Amino acid sequence: MVIRKPTPSVFALLALLALVLPALAPWVTSRALAANDAAKDALAIFDEASALLMPPNADPRFKIERDSLRSQLGARPTLGMSRLALRQLQRELGGAALEAQLLSSEEQKYWVDASCFGGELNAYPLAHIGAWFERRGRRWFVHTVLAGGPAADAGLIRGDELLTANGKPFAPVSSFRGLKSGTQVQLSVRRMPWEAPRSMPVKVTVSSMAEALKRHQALGTFVRQVGDKQIMYVPLPLTCHRSMETALESLATKAQAQVDAMVVDLRGDFADGGLTFAAPFIGLPTNRDTAASPLALAPFAKRLVLIVDSGTRGGREQLAAFLSQRKRASLVGTATAGATRAGRAVTLGDSEVLLWLPRGEVAGAQLLPDVTVDSALVYAAGSDDALDRALTEAARADRPGI
Repeated sequence: MVIRKPTPSVFALLALLALVLPALAPWVTSRALAANDAAKDALAIFDEASALLMPPNADPRFKIERDSLRSQLGARPTLGMSRLALRQLQRELGGAALEAQLLSSEEQKYWVDASCFGGELNAYPLAHIGAWFERRGRRWFVHTVLAGGPAADAGLIRGDELLTANGKPFAPVSSFRGLKSGTQVQLSVRRMPWEAPRSMPVKVTVSSMAEALKRHQALGTFVRQVGDKQIMYVPLPLTCHRSMETALESLATKAQAQVDAMVVDLRGDFADGGLTFAAPFIGLPTNRDTAASPLALAPFAKRLVLIVDSGTRGGREQLAAFLSQRKRASLVGTATAGATRAGRAVTLGDSEVLLWLPRGEVAGAQLLPDVTVDSALVYAAGSDDALDRALTEAARADRPGI
């Protein structure tokens, strides 16, 4: 056997490794520790989120399924694995998982909740067209056209079905992702089921969806003559920021001086906080005003009607309950969510969040309207029966004041 001496290049490589390996050791160790921490975080996220998904007094088979999914994750799961397991658990729970929503960054509500939970309405800018969309089956319909936005300028109306954007299947977020403000997008829209799709050009804007909803509160307000009465309509999509309460109080003061009644729209599952906005409509006596009535201390003391639906939750549902129980306002629409307690959010990485929305016995009963009106959305052609009925109720002469 011939033993060859190492060449100079081999000596040089060994010397280099001797120098490099000690330097790499801390990096390798830190990477390993980071991987372990990430795995622990992924398991902790699964544990916390699955606990929120499970309904109170859950069927034992659901608990077995949860434990089985956790066992399948192993000791070192990734965040993606935990997300898939949570989605599987949600599918298994089905209708029993009524207290939580798994939101992804492909949904408008994800971005509004991010702003609301973060406390900054102008945070998390997003490319959009100034409209809120609702999914029915596999189809998307316009739920709300935000006042002052590109969708309103383009002529979109409530109930329109969105088919495509620039020739590709429509989606509320991904259809506009990465586009700059002012970019024109060609939409294919169906207004009525028997009509051929129409092509509608619309310009993209880039801003926070929460800020766009706040702008809608101001620009979507209008005054309408109903019979011999002047009625002010005010949309209130969010109650997660004090600036919106200040704006509402300003509108209430204006309404007291200029109109006969007020309609406040609390519909829509946009997002919500735990703030109640009752101050513009009912005051609490101070030590100096113990003899004053609540109405005398409120900026707006005339007739008040609130529009509600199954999306009315959180601060908006608290507002409706507070004013209705005190006979200060009439409710028009459909039953509310029954979710007056503030929710919690569990972040599942950069693109998903689990939003816990307590309801039922955990968070209060649904509110039933005084006048039930269900506004059809699909192919509504801009009509809104609940709004029309609320304006009529506000103008009724046999119901002065409240």
